[in-house]
Amino acid sequence: MVLLGIGFLIASIIVSGTVQSLVVILVSIISPKYCVIIAFLFSMVMSMVTGSSFCTMSTIGVVLFNVAKMQGIPTVIAASAVICGSWVGNYSSPMSDIINCLVLDYDTTLDKMVKDIIKPYAIAAVISAVWFYFLGRSNMETVDGSLTQVHIFAEEIKANFYVSPVLLLPIVLIVI
Repeated sequence: MVLLGIGFLIASIIVSGTVQSLVVILVSIISPKYCVIIAFLFSMVMSMVTGSSFCTMSTIGVVLFNVAKMQGIPTVIAASAVICGSWVGNYSSPMSDIINCLVLDYDTTLDKMVKDIIKPYAIAAVISAVWFYFLGRSNMETVDGSLTQVHIFAEEIKANFYVSPVLLLPIVLIVI
């Protein structure tokens, strides 16, 4: 049932134009220097809030992947940042089904389980964030020439889709 709900959520976000609006807005805001680390951190936070790595990867992850791809960042690096952020956030979220199953299996409380798990995942998150920061900075020589193409592509999206900050409302509702 949860996967069915996630499927409806993803479909509504894609059909409503939220993905296209986010791509255009984030391409103009995010510098290519910081795109990889932002993809990791956004994915991690979104996954912690929703408790679902699959929901994160298929909504904000798709957006951040496309932003990175448009800015000339290798797709392998962009995908790994989104996937790692989603999994770190999922496994450290009290909303996650994995954490709740562990609570039932080990006959403990949710607070104790989160306190026991948060330290190793915080260490993993910091190490991963440092890694993705330097990885994103090391690929800057391939990014510099493609920024004019980014603006051309953003204008094509604006010409074919309705782009508005109002379309970000579904993402705001998910976070709240």
